Amino acid sequence: MIMKKIKALQLLVYVTFTLFMLQHVAPAMLHGFKEGYNDGYYAGRHNDKQRGPLVTAILNGDLIKKNFHPDTLTSKNYQFEDVSINANLRLTPIADTTPWWLTIVDVVVVFGIVALLFAVAFTINKIIVKIVDGTMFDDKCVALIKKTASLLLIYALADYAFEQINFFETDRLIPAPFKAINTAEFNFPVLVCAAIIYLIAEAFKQGANLKAEQDLTI
Repeated sequence: MIMKKIKALQLLVYVTFTLFMLQHVAPAMLHGFKEGYNDGYYAGRHNDKQRGPLVTAILNGDLIKKNFHPDTLTSKNYQFEDVSINANLRLTPIADTTPWWLTIVDVVVVFGIVALLFAVAFTINKIIVKIVDGTMFDDKCVALIKKTASLLLIYALADYAFEQINFFETDRLIPAPFKAINTAEFNFPVLVCAAIIYLIAEAFKQGANLKAEQDLTI
């Protein structure tokens, strides 16, 4: 009965991390699938004519303010400030100058992030087994807890690096007067979680030391 509960808990850990991964990766995967399907359909309808990538850009509103009537820009109730327009730009194949090495880096980072998430899940499952066996206050369990915190920290850094790579890749393709939208942000909740797990590891380390002293006393 206990083994069944352990297996169910371990399966829950894998499912949770898989859903977490899909939450971040699935939108990009769906966008890539739709782009690939639409490109194939377009090429079939236009004698194999290729299209460039679709990128999201922003246009500064200062460039278009002069086209608005003054009465629409200000009134006694409001005044327009920091106006911008979001647009999807379909680049031509010639405009797609993404170097091959940048694409490889992008793919490597994605697979690295996925591997990190599964490594965290695998390590947590090892900790669960240690807790059930009653050996949570030993050096191996403490090392596993610290490893979990380290993997989460590396994941947060890799996730931020991936977002910055995407921004750099998009920004270099978008022509003026458009600009790329930098949505990259550091995953501070994961960082806080890693810090808490490090504290838990230290608490377990102290417990392991007390257990060792008690064994010597006995």
